[in-house]
Amino acid sequence: MKFKLGLKTIIAGPGETVLVPAGKRHRFKNAGDEDAQVRVEIRPALRMEELTTVALADEGRVMGTGMAKPLELALFVREYKREVRAPFPPPRVVRATTAPLAALARRRGCDERYLEPVHARGVPAVATA
Repeated sequence: MKFKLGLKTIIAGPGETVLVPAGKRHRFKNAGDEDAQVRVEIRPALRMEELTTVALADEGRVMGTGMAKPLELALFVREYKREVRAPFPPPRVVRATTAPLAALARRRGCDERYLEPVHARGVPAVATA
């Protein structure tokens, strides 16, 4: 796996652990040609268990780059403001700029995924090992 922690790049192999400090800007992706299995622990988890951008992709709510479409992104960043944060601009600016997009998204019915109980979306309420 290839990790970017701020400006630092880390290539982690099988069995290796990468620790990302809270609030640290980061991203990761598969650095190889084969499927990779990765275990991710998040503490405190908050609502991370139900947060999945894969579901947005499965529902056709992302652009070709994999980034959520603007109206979806506005709802997503507002719904999960405790779990995820853009590295820039500051949270208050993100909230102010996404407010009109989120309102438009709600008027268009794009917010139904955030209105349903977690278990109705097929996401388990409790993870088991």
